[in-house]
Amino acid sequence: MAEVIDSIRKRLDNSFEPRRGLDFGCGVGRLSIPMASICGSMVAADVSEFMIEEARENCRINGITNVEFAVSDDQLSRISGTFDFINSFLVSQHIPRTRGVAIFSRLLGLLEDGGVGVFHFTYYRHTSEILRLIYWARKSLPFANLLANLILRRPFNQPMLEMNEYRLNDILRAVQESKCDLSHIDFSIDYIPYETALGVMIFCQKKKSKIWTSGAE
Repeated sequence: MAEVIDSIRKRLDNSFEPRRGLDFGCGVGRLSIPMASICGSMVAADVSEFMIEEARENCRINGITNVEFAVSDDQLSRISGTFDFINSFLVSQHIPRTRGVAIFSRLLGLLEDGGVGVFHFTYYRHTSEILRLIYWARKSLPFANLLANLILRRPFNQPMLEMNEYRLNDILRAVQESKCDLSHIDFSIDYIPYETALGVMIFCQKKKSKIWTSGAE
């Protein structure tokens, strides 16, 4: 998180001091905890109630008291207010692309004027055709995922963790349509068992509203 803030200050806003942050897809709070140390207050959101409880407990253990928790949905209906810092890392790849782009647009809509968003997207996965076929079968064929869980000695009904690639033109269009500018992109390489995923970190800042004043006649 320190590197993210450093990049924001170097490339977007050298005076960036977030007041209210949102960690979207917080999981167990791995990034929420360091975010809480730099934000006056923040919201940690995740689709999983189990993850929310784990994050809540980890914050308690670490003495973090300025974090609110929200169970998320596609409409962000339980996340209230706006934010001057929104972070989402290694989350979108587990959301189907069409839904993920729509959620991304809604998150951009929660940015305050001058607020900064940092979002990770996977755009390419290098894997074998056999693994792609297995992935398709687990996702599309009845009982294929149940059989895979049995072979892998996982809980029989454990859902498959999706891995989705995004079209960067969809992401950049959402950024532009949300009236964000001063954007910066960092590349990432994520090594996953049996495959390599190429990704980007999108840094974007919501345009500040111009205040027009009339001069004396």
